Amino acid sequence: MNEKHTGTDTMAEVATARHESGKDTTTSDELLKRRIYMEFQGLVLPMIGELINRLVLEGKSEDEVVAAVKTAAKGYSTFRLAFVRN
Repeated sequence: MNEKHTGTDTMAEVATARHESGKDTTTSDELLKRRIYMEFQGLVLPMIGELINRLVLEGKSEDEVVAAVKTAAKGYSTFRLAFVRN
């Protein structure tokens, strides 16, 4: 494999580069789906972090913070599985 990646390339960037170079048979629809997933992931994960910070700053109990994190993780997992399955 002669491809050079920086280690900071996103999954979508790597897939796009392979597709454009002819080394990958990924369809345009699959590339679009990956880009949408990565873009949404970039929005959702920081929001989860902000939620945790806000709960801690508001003095919520450990149980409340843990419950919120579990709920957020379950929601994110459901979102991710929806992309993987389709």
